[in-house]
Amino acid sequence: MKELCSKVINKLIKMSADKSKLIFNINIEIVATLLHNWRHLVTIDKVMIVKMLGTPETIEGGHIWKMTAIQIIALACSFNVPVLTA
Repeated sequence: MKELCSKVINKLIKMSADKSKLIFNINIEIVATLLHNWRHLVTIDKVMIVKMLGTPETIEGGHIWKMTAIQIIALACSFNVPVLTA
């Protein structure tokens, strides 16, 4: 069950970045709710977060990837969710 929940969260994190502020905020809220409810069952993929943070801003949507990663790190800290390398 833990592995499945982690896969779902990590997939949703990738999909949560969106150019529309409203959609972005709703996506982050959904991820936050799941992280809160599943905090004892999930781990966030550190490699994915590092890649998101390292995306150049010159690439279209690069800043959105960085904003998403920062939001996810903040949520992980708030809910004490581990960020680990597989």
